[in-house]
Amino acid sequence: MKFFLLFLTVLFSLNGSSQENGQIKVLSLEKETIKDDNVNYINVIYANQKASYIKIFSIKTTQFNGWKEDHNYFDLNFEGDRFILHQDYPWLNLPNIQEVQAKYLNANLNANIKYLNKASLYRDSSVYYFSDNIDFYGKIPPWGFPAKYLGDINNLQQQIATQVSSLGANALIDSVCVFELIISRSGELKSINLIGGTESDLSNIVKAIFLLKENRYFDNSKKVKWSPAIIYSSGRPIETKLKVFVKVNKDKSVQILLPKTMRNFTGS
Repeated sequence: MKFFLLFLTVLFSLNGSSQENGQIKVLSLEKETIKDDNVNYINVIYANQKASYIKIFSIKTTQFNGWKEDHNYFDLNFEGDRFILHQDYPWLNLPNIQEVQAKYLNANLNANIKYLNKASLYRDSSVYYFSDNIDFYGKIPPWGFPAKYLGDINNLQQQIATQVSSLGANALIDSVCVFELIISRSGELKSINLIGGTESDLSNIVKAIFLLKENRYFDNSKKVKWSPAIIYSSGRPIETKLKVFVKVNKDKSVQILLPKTMRNFTGS
């Protein structure tokens, strides 16, 4: 038999005013299947009736450039994050938004509360947050802006495609790799490592192309082609990790995608 406790919590809007209506918080005592011993809990944020991003919080923290890492962030609108999420957490099944809303929303309590905004998944329970706003957390300013490439991405794609084509019959069609770059506060590319997919001719080609001086600096000068990540609240540049998604398409063209969002100090 399944039990759940229902709590009604009035939350004020993020800007401190009282214009927001109430938000319902539901505690479900159904156990979640978390198969990684280092995972503490998982937050799934929903926007416009679909999962938007995920934060997976760890029991053990690690260090990066003086910052503590206690969670990994996955933007579900970025193919690189989706690839790593599936690779590293294949057991993770996201709550079905229609099923959760149908099961836990109580129209008699508040008919205006219609939308699932967040699900917090623990080993022994889950907590679901509902409101009348289809994008409740969309009001939160971005934590920061990820590092970005100031050079010509199309040129990088073409360079990689040319090298892949030279492999002839061994060309890796439909191959996907995800790389972790370290971009310094000054915009220097400090390192590039494969974190998604298997090491192959493609991964070696990509690393070599990214590390070419012409792809790191403008006109063989010291002006870097990478822009560092920026903290939204202060405008301060910081050194971060950056995921880069690379795919060889069926026509042997190459696609490079970079993240558009950042929600922690380390870029993880």
